[in-house]
Amino acid sequence: MILACDVGGTKVNLALYDPAGGLLRRVRLESYPSREAASLDELLDRFLAATGAAGTVEAAGFGVAGPVHGGRARITNLPWEIDAGRLAARLGLAQVALMNDVEAVAWALERLGPGDVEWLQPGVPGEGSAAVVAVGTGIGCSALVRQGRAAASLASEAGHADFAPRTEAEVALWRRLQARFGHVSVERVLSGQGLLDV
Repeated sequence: MILACDVGGTKVNLALYDPAGGLLRRVRLESYPSREAASLDELLDRFLAATGAAGTVEAAGFGVAGPVHGGRARITNLPWEIDAGRLAARLGLAQVALMNDVEAVAWALERLGPGDVEWLQPGVPGEGSAAVVAVGTGIGCSALVRQGRAAASLASEAGHADFAPRTEAEVALWRRLQARFGHVSVERVLSGQGLLDV
C-alpha cells in the first residue's frame, strides 16, 4: 500500500492506494479537520487504526501547506511541525517523501489525462511549463518547468508576497487591511479568510 497525505490549514486528507498492475487504485480516503488535532502524528495514528493499515504501508508521501527545509516543515496556518524522519519511523519505513503541497500538485500535472482537464479558454496544448495556483485556507503557488524531457517542480511561498494595489479601491482595501494586520500579503486578499476580509 502507498499512503498519501495532503496537509492543509483547514483539513488533512489521508488516503491509501494499491499500486497493483502499475496503476494507482484508491482503496480508502479519510478527511479530518486540521484544528481538531494537536499534530499530524495524531491524525496519522487515527487513520492507521481506522483502516488497519499499520504495517502494510510500503511507501508514503506528504504534501504540506508550508515550506519544507531539510526534511522538516512548519505548517503556515497551523502550529504544527512535521519531520520526515519521525514520520518514516512511525510508519516503519526507511524514508518518506515530504514536500510543499502545491509543489506536489505540479508534479501530478504530468499524470493528468484529457478527461482530467477543464479548459477555461480555447488553446493549443503544448509541452511548455505550467503554473499552479491553489486557493484555500491560504494561497500556494508552484510551477512545473519543462526543458525537453526533463521537468522540475518549483515550490514557492508567493502567497506571502506583498499585495500591490493598483486602483483607488485596492489602495483603500490595502489601508484597511494594513491597519488591521500590519503586513498585507496576497494571501490577505486571495484566500478563504482573505475573501471574507475583502
